Amino acid sequence: MSSTIWIFGRRRAASAWIRGMGQYFVDDPQSRANVDKTADGLAAYQRDAMVFYADARPS
Repeated sequence: MSSTIWIFGRRRAASAWIRGMGQYFVDDPQSRANVDKTADGLAAYQRDAMVFYADARPS
């Protein structure tokens, strides 16, 4: 039972981390500039994709 709680607790933490990193790519000016060098607006698109992925993960 405790191992099941640990696994599901880690999945929630991983989803929060994924969302946080996606937001970081947009909020941090240097990170955003690096990502957006590839294509204008890519940082925001990448953040949205990471949020979608995190929300779609089974919990």
